Amino acid sequence: MPNYASLHQSRQKIGVQRQPDFSKDLAALNEILGEQGLAHPYDFSRKTLERLLKNSHYSEGCRGPAVDLSTISGSYFFRIASIGQIVASAEWIGPTYSDPRCPRSSEPPSVLFDYILEDSEHEGGWLPLSRFLSGSLVGLRGFTWWSTDQVPEEQWVTGAYKLGLVYEWLSPFTVILRCPISAIKRAHIPTSVDGFSSPIFDPMELTSFASHGRSIDVSDPASLADGFSEYVLGPIDVGRIDILPRELPEPIGDEVFLDDILIETLCLYGGSDK
Repeated sequence: MPNYASLHQSRQKIGVQRQPDFSKDLAALNEILGEQGLAHPYDFSRKTLERLLKNSHYSEGCRGPAVDLSTISGSYFFRIASIGQIVASAEWIGPTYSDPRCPRSSEPPSVLFDYILEDSEHEGGWLPLSRFLSGSLVGLRGFTWWSTDQVPEEQWVTGAYKLGLVYEWLSPFTVILRCPISAIKRAHIPTSVDGFSSPIFDPMELTSFASHGRSIDVSDPASLADGFSEYVLGPIDVGRIDILPRELPEPIGDEVFLDDILIETLCLYGGSDK
């Protein structure tokens, strides 16, 4: 089993090679890890996160090349998130005169999720996110991750694997989001700085021909492959976004966990499997 320190070292080497413009950013972030006595950024404390967020190299992401949106095929950007993530990124509306049954934001995620799920099942699917939240979807670091590849509405866990999300990262209270490409003014190719704190990220070589990032498909732990297209987007008005709640299926034994793919991930970066 490879250790996370080896994975991080290999990833940083690849990041500098493919995206040299961000080498100083990576060096600054690794210096913070060293100050905290950490060999990798994949499992750190709240204190370390707060320290990273105070550093502009980490907090000011979404600085990769802008994408020519006119060249993107398809109609929507898609994203998988938890109800907790979106409530933390925008403002939950809560009870109103027209809908006093709406729970308050202080209620557990399960309550908020069930409220959206009930409306979705009653109305037959996608709902405007602005029914439940106001403001903009921002993300902890000022951006969120999206793909133009459609996430299957029923077999959505398969889509999650193609987005590079392993099973233990999926919430029992998951939502799929979609946003019209036409509603977005700027989208960026993800950088090694954007993906710094994720053990599953393959930085794209930022040539003039690069049009998007590419996730790692973890569906087959023994043979990782190219996954869905990958973009990072800045704040998005919730009025532009639709939401579809999805319950996490019961485990059946073929789930993919992070430990299942670590050796293959390290090999992907050209590191050792020891």
